Amino acid sequence: MATQRDISSDKLRQAGDVSIDYVNITSMANRTGFNIKNQVITIQIFEDLFSPFITGSLIIKDSLDLINKLPFAGMEFLDLRLFTPTIDKELKEAGIIQGRFYIYKITEREYIAEKSLVYQLHFISSEAVQDLNNQMSRAFEGKISDIAAKLIKETPGLETKKTLVLEPTKNNTKFVANYWSPIKCINFILQQAANPNNSHTYTFFENRNGLNFVSLDYLNELPSVQNFVYGTSQDDVSKTGGSTRNIARDYKKVIEFSVPAGFDYIDRIRTGTYASRMIAHDFTTKRYKTVNYDYLAKFSTGKETRLNKFPITTPDVVARVNATIVHNETANKVFDGYGDVSNFKMEQDRISRMKQAESFKVSIKVKGRSDYTVGQKVFLTVYTPAPTRLTDTTEDVIDTMHSGNYLIAAINHVVDREKHECYMELIKDSLMFDLKTGKRE
Repeated sequence: MATQRDISSDKLRQAGDVSIDYVNITSMANRTGFNIKNQVITIQIFEDLFSPFITGSLIIKDSLDLINKLPFAGMEFLDLRLFTPTIDKELKEAGIIQGRFYIYKITEREYIAEKSLVYQLHFISSEAVQDLNNQMSRAFEGKISDIAAKLIKETPGLETKKTLVLEPTKNNTKFVANYWSPIKCINFILQQAANPNNSHTYTFFENRNGLNFVSLDYLNELPSVQNFVYGTSQDDVSKTGGSTRNIARDYKKVIEFSVPAGFDYIDRIRTGTYASRMIAHDFTTKRYKTVNYDYLAKFSTGKETRLNKFPITTPDVVARVNATIVHNETANKVFDGYGDVSNFKMEQDRISRMKQAESFKVSIKVKGRSDYTVGQKVFLTVYTPAPTRLTDTTEDVIDTMHSGNYLIAAINHVVDREKHECYMELIKDSLMFDLKTGKRE
C-alpha cells in the first residue's frame, strides 16, 4: 500500500483541486496487489441519505492486463484515499475521503487500441458483503437505538469498525428476525423508532464520516456547512479592471441548477402528506381504531424541527383525511411484557414526514470538496430569472420558493486528474416565507 503523504504540503490553487493519494486493488485469490492510481481516468463516489452503503465506480485505462494479473474474479478489495488540498487545519482532519470497498462488477469493457482497453469497476462498502452473507434467525428486544447499535457493530450483524452516529430513541420493541439480513432488521426498526421529541423520521445511511442511525430532525438542527448561490455573477474585479480569483466564492457558486419536479399535489394527496385516516385492527381484542392525521396541526405544535420556518401549504388546501386510508394491524401482547409492538402509532406521521422531506428537490453542480457529504445542511440562494430594476432590494430579486435551508440527500463526487466536481440532490421540508401572507423569515 502506498505511503500516505503529509497533506500539509499540498496547496489549494483553485476551487475543484483534488489530490489522489492512492487507489489500490488487492485480490483475495492470490493476495496480489496493485496501485492503479496512474491507470484511473475517473473516480465516482456516490452517497445517498436513504441508502445504507456508499457505492462508486472507477473508469480504468488498462495497458497492463490487470484483469488477468490479479485476476479479477469477484474477490477484490479497493482501498482509496483522496482529499481537497488545503491549509485549513479543520478540513485536513475531517475532509478526507478514504476507505475499503468491495469490487463487485466490471462493465463496459472496450478496446481502444490493440494493447489498451477501458473498463468500469463498480464498488460498494465492504459492510455490504457482510450483509449479503448474514441471514439471522433470532429475537431482538430492548430500546430501538440499542438494537440498532448491536446490528451495526456486533456479531451477528454488520460487524463494522466504522464510526457510528447514533441518536437515542425513547421507545422499546421486540421482534423475531426470520432469517433476515442486518439491513432488513434495521429497516424494520426504522419504522418504529421515535426520538425524545417524538419524531418518527429515522433513517440509516453511510456518509464520509461513517454510519448514521439518526432522525431528520437531528440533521435539521446541524449547522449549515455552505452557502450556495445561483443566478448572479460573482466575479470580483481588481483595481486594474481585471477579474480576480476568489476560491471561497468559487466554492459557493452553483454551476448548474435544475428542479426535477416543483411539486406534485396528486402525489401528496395519495401518499397522505397533508392528511390521512388510519384504520387499525387488533386481532387479539377483535376491535379496531380509527385515527386521523393532519399535517398542519402537527406542524403548528412546533415540537419537531424543520429546515425552514413555514409549512409547504395553507389551511385552504383541498386535503381531506379520507382521501388516503391507511390500513394496519396492531400487535398487542404478542410478547410477554410488551404491549403493542407494531408501528401503528407512528406510521401516519412517518409517511407524511418522509414525503415532506422531499417537498422541494433541486439538483445542483458545484466545485468539488472532499468534506461535502450526505446529511449535511446547506443554504441555497437562488436569484429570480427576471430583469432587475434600480429600485429592487436584495429580497426583491431572490427566488424565495427555491431558496432556503436544504439537506444534501445525495451526492456524487466525480474526480479526474484535472478537477473534482460534486453533483448534489438537495431536499427541504419547509419554506422560508409564509404562503398566505408572504411574510419571510
